[in-house]
Amino acid sequence: MIELKQHLLEKRELLKQIELLQSENHQLKKQYVETARKLKRFKSKCKELEHKLGN
Repeated sequence: MIELKQHLLEKRELLKQIELLQSENHQLKKQYVETARKLKRFKSKCKELEHKLGN
């Protein structure tokens, strides 16, 4: 019986850890998407400037 309680406590703890990791993963994905957008804008502005300097 004690082993079962211990097992359930461990399972509950692991589920909490999974939840936290999923939340962190979601935040990191959002951060990645935002950084990719900024990089795309930056590259676009660089090309624009290169074009202006070329003329």
